Amino acid sequence: MARTSQGPRYYDSKNGWFATFGGDRIRLTTGPKKKTEQEAKDKYDAEKAARRVEVAGDRNTAWAVLNAYLSDCENRVKTGDMAESTRRMHEDAIRPFNDKCGMIAVRDLRPQHVTDWLADMRQPRWKEKLRRAVKWGDATAKLARNVLKRAFAWAAEEAGLISRSPFDRKGKVKKDKRKKRRPVESRLAILDAEHEQLLGQARRRTKKDFYCLLLFLYRTGARPAEMYHAKASEWDEKKKAFVIQAVPEERGRYKLAYLGEDRTVYIPDDLVPLAKELMAKYPDGPVFRTESGKPWKNNTLCARFKSIKKAANRAADQKGLAHVRQGVTAYSYRHAYVTRWIEEDRPLSKLCQLLNTSEAMVKQHYSHLFEQTDSIRDSLNDFDRGAATRPSTSPQPGKAS
Repeated sequence: MARTSQGPRYYDSKNGWFATFGGDRIRLTTGPKKKTEQEAKDKYDAEKAARRVEVAGDRNTAWAVLNAYLSDCENRVKTGDMAESTRRMHEDAIRPFNDKCGMIAVRDLRPQHVTDWLADMRQPRWKEKLRRAVKWGDATAKLARNVLKRAFAWAAEEAGLISRSPFDRKGKVKKDKRKKRRPVESRLAILDAEHEQLLGQARRRTKKDFYCLLLFLYRTGARPAEMYHAKASEWDEKKKAFVIQAVPEERGRYKLAYLGEDRTVYIPDDLVPLAKELMAKYPDGPVFRTESGKPWKNNTLCARFKSIKKAANRAADQKGLAHVRQGVTAYSYRHAYVTRWIEEDRPLSKLCQLLNTSEAMVKQHYSHLFEQTDSIRDSLNDFDRGAATRPSTSPQPGKAS
């Protein structure tokens, strides 16, 4: 149950009066206790009266609100605004939640209920129809949580069935919603040894589609979405590259599509035959597929990469090798490409053309690699050796200049 307020309370450490309403602590006044006591009581009474205004749907059960959302999904399928597969996916997430928490009133529902429910769904459950035990993985659990957030947000913002989503109740501490940029140290470049470990596990799969994808990521430096969405229709035989058109539909895949510039992902010569083999296999749609023949999505790619990494680390334990580091992701292949290029002291302008980025961006995120190179000092010494052969124009010791 949500905590009910017992009246305003003064905290010396925070120099102010506070009150708790529905699990949310709010500040009433700031200042000395006795001088602000009456003001705090007045504000408390006003806040309490305002919060008595409650949407009728808040007293309803979660079952009623979520079923209303499913009915809306069915109507959206009829009008063509939602795919039938998406509706079924939402239903598969909501039905199990209703079985466990459907009888809880919306005003009493908290994110902790969702956390406990997901923990139960991660445990093996016997399915009589399948004759085996099944459980949810990380990708399925994350997807189900997002479906619930979307359903309650719809009920609060679009349908007006409830006053606010249970996911908006953060408790005492309000977290900063501003997205914090990851520090440079977290931009891990995958090592060659780690790449070989992952390739070894991907090679063991019956179908080598993920193995091929890792090869192309390592050898091209392309962003993962640019690569796993590549289509046979985007192939340019003259350039030996996939050319992504700068259209609004590709903005989620190609960051600079809004500038009106096409993105060209060049393929090394020895990988061109493999690219053509994949294009012949999948002439329509993306050429990189899952083992079931479906195109990759962000969540399925992350889940597969995570499982491959776990398998590689288990094999490393048996052989006494180092683990693949925790922060390594599919995007680490792009960082590795940039790292190798800079360490070999190749032209930065060519790298920017290949990866569709700017020199300012590379220097900002990889400045530590430029500091490790000796190219600047080598240039200095080369120029200095030429200057040493010229007649000296500096004043001689002991002579007036």
